[in-house]
Amino acid sequence: MNLLEAACQASRFRHELNEDATSPIDIFALTSSIESLSLFLYPLGNGISGMCIKAEDTAVVAINSTMSRGRQRFSLAHELYHYRYGKSGETAICSTRLSVSDTADVEQAADRFASYLLLPLGAYEDRLEEAKARKGKLELADLIWFEQQYGISHQTMLWRLTADGFITPVENLALKEGVKREARRLGYDTELYRIIDAKDAERKILGHYVQMADKLFEQNKISNGKYDELMLAGFRSDIVYGDEEDDQVDD
Repeated sequence: MNLLEAACQASRFRHELNEDATSPIDIFALTSSIESLSLFLYPLGNGISGMCIKAEDTAVVAINSTMSRGRQRFSLAHELYHYRYGKSGETAICSTRLSVSDTADVEQAADRFASYLLLPLGAYEDRLEEAKARKGKLELADLIWFEQQYGISHQTMLWRLTADGFITPVENLALKEGVKREARRLGYDTELYRIIDAKDAERKILGHYVQMADKLFEQNKISNGKYDELMLAGFRSDIVYGDEEDDQVDD
């Protein structure tokens, strides 16, 4: 798949999700709203960023919740490619390493799709060209602005700019270090870049799984005890026991 085809696929998928062409998106909220798709957040160990299991009328996507928030967003967008364009019965288990091969394999296609889904064509070119013309080169602060606006990891931003020809591989290496320090200096929260310890990583299921269990309970097809069991199995103790935030006044 070439870059233009990936950009077109991502643009069509944005349209399917009722999003405009270039604005930042809340990829987790959008995925949770997709009918028949269950989203798992769970520590998947080293080397695995996510997976997608697609059946004829349902799908499960799992994201490694020990990765930084920016990397989780990219991985979710990557798995949505497998969900949208994969065949029924396929299971994709995906590496944390971004595809750099020139071959037209499915993982490279998913990486390109994810990149354009989160940071579409037309969203950044003018600003970066202007910065490059003014200063003679792109600086870390220029990249961080887009990372914070569009919620993408620094690794993803470097990968995208290199693929699009905005920076050379040598410039890529020069811009790798010091991102959290520079983000703090610019007044940003560094949560986007923080790797999460497995013991603190999120464990939760969202979307279709929860909705179907709720529907079965309302139709008296499962007991209250079975419903609670299903919620606890999906790490949704907040549904079973409530949450301390439930008692707070909505703003």
